[in-house]
Amino acid sequence: MFLGRLSRPLRKILGVVGLGIHWGIVGALLFFLIVSAIGMFRPHDISPGADPLSAGWTGFLFGVTSGLLFGLLLTAIENRKFVADLNWKRVAIWGALACAVWPLLHALRIEMVLALCGGGGLYSIFSVLVAQHYERRQPKSSFLFKLVGRSLRDPLRATCAPSR
Repeated sequence: MFLGRLSRPLRKILGVVGLGIHWGIVGALLFFLIVSAIGMFRPHDISPGADPLSAGWTGFLFGVTSGLLFGLLLTAIENRKFVADLNWKRVAIWGALACAVWPLLHALRIEMVLALCGGGGLYSIFSVLVAQHYERRQPKSSFLFKLVGRSLRDPLRATCAPSR
């Protein structure tokens, strides 16, 4: 893996950026699907300027911001741990805190803050559990699981792993 040849600070920066991009892609897909579903089943609840693509872009920005903050929290607090040693309860707290920044800066309603924080906590747990499962190298895993597992494990490993 080419990240092993980089200096430790650069590897951590790339890990944080990788988590931000991963969270951004998931946020874009999630916001796009939610606005599309609401538009199909309850079109009168969508404001005139809100279309699925603009919601997807907003979700991407929200996800990148939250993912970068999540990665920075892992770098600062869960430093020098292997992915297998990460506690999912602590990771859920860092994911929820990372997702709280965007809605609080944009003065969203408290229901939205709670929903986004809960979603961030759940996605951070999902990320760590998939990365931990991938590290155990399950031989019968599908191609999609291997792709997602590696794309989650590598940034997490670069962000919080001890030096080799």
